[in-house]
Amino acid sequence: MTQAQPVIVNNPGRESDSGSGFLIRVVLLIIVGVFAVYFILPYFQRTMNRDVQINIPKTVDVNVQQK
Repeated sequence: MTQAQPVIVNNPGRESDSGSGFLIRVVLLIIVGVFAVYFILPYFQRTMNRDVQINIPKTVDVNVQQK
């Protein structure tokens, strides 16, 4: 009985363009992050705080009268 030998296939990528895909993804991720912080987060803050009203009196009476 004979055993089959494993075959190792090495397919290297294109060497001239190997790092540019990673660099493009990193730059796009940074652009999307900046866009989210600059536009999307303020939008959610405005929509969540729309119904909140805080009334602060101009003067507070702290005189306590005991009987």
